[in-house]
Amino acid sequence: MKSSVLLLTPLLLYAEAPDRVSQLVETMREQTFAGDLAAVGRTVPILIGELAKPHPNAGLAWNQIGVYQAMQGNYAEAERVYQHGIRLLEQSGKTGDVALLQLNLGELYLDVGRPGQAEALLRRALTLATTTIGADAPELANYIYVLGVSRMQQGAWEDARHYFERALTLAGETRDGKIRRGIILGNLAVLYGRDKQWRQAKDSMFQAVPLLEQNLASGHPDLIPLYINLAAIHEHFKEWDLACSSLEKARAVAVTRLRPDHPYMPAILNAQAEIWKKLGNRSEAKELSRRARAIAAAQPRDPSGESSVHISDLKK
Repeated sequence: MKSSVLLLTPLLLYAEAPDRVSQLVETMREQTFAGDLAAVGRTVPILIGELAKPHPNAGLAWNQIGVYQAMQGNYAEAERVYQHGIRLLEQSGKTGDVALLQLNLGELYLDVGRPGQAEALLRRALTLATTTIGADAPELANYIYVLGVSRMQQGAWEDARHYFERALTLAGETRDGKIRRGIILGNLAVLYGRDKQWRQAKDSMFQAVPLLEQNLASGHPDLIPLYINLAAIHEHFKEWDLACSSLEKARAVAVTRLRPDHPYMPAILNAQAEIWKKLGNRSEAKELSRRARAIAAAQPRDPSGESSVHISDLKK
């Protein structure tokens, strides 16, 4: 069974000056943290209008727009926006903030299946962030675990495990730290599953789920890959009802918080089809697979010529 494994929370940046742009970015940050992407979408054109005038924190504002586009699955537009923000920050001399946008852009490259390009960018971001915020800062865990995901996507399993374990030591105990910890544990569960260490995979996922459910807003889109992976683990143990329940949660969040044709949907529908097939309901499985193929075929092609969405597989 194939399932989504990439569990990444984009950094949400905001300017500190009490002006209109800063207020809009802070509003978008809060809306994104709450998982209310519809509200974010309504705020985006207002912020873009404000950015028609020069602003000292325009780079960070464009980053927030990039986060929205990436979560919506508009990957080409998100890439363009992130790159624009990086250029603005470099031109203004704010190199400390460049690392944060490089991190988000690196996550985007992982989402579209470009791990080599992501790794090169993430290594630069990690070096810059270490210089800026220090080698022991909890925020550095974000850079380290995402670099681990890039290694995981390239099949360097032991490297990935090393990065995840290192990131766990830095994650911290704040709300943000608990979210980081949940995401990292979810990725470790994938590595355990890949090595057929299913009991360890289940234990790691059972630690990840409450951390993210308790510290993210209910129905937050970042819960979708978590639920898909949890379903894969339940399926391995033939816990069919629990697996179906997890996939229904993922599907409900995708439909209500994102859109019915979001790039997450093929993974959800294919996972549901696999379960129905094993339970003997081949007609339902065939229909779900057909719908998954149709949604996948309608996705925009990635400009690099690689797959438009590539997230590593959790296989039995």
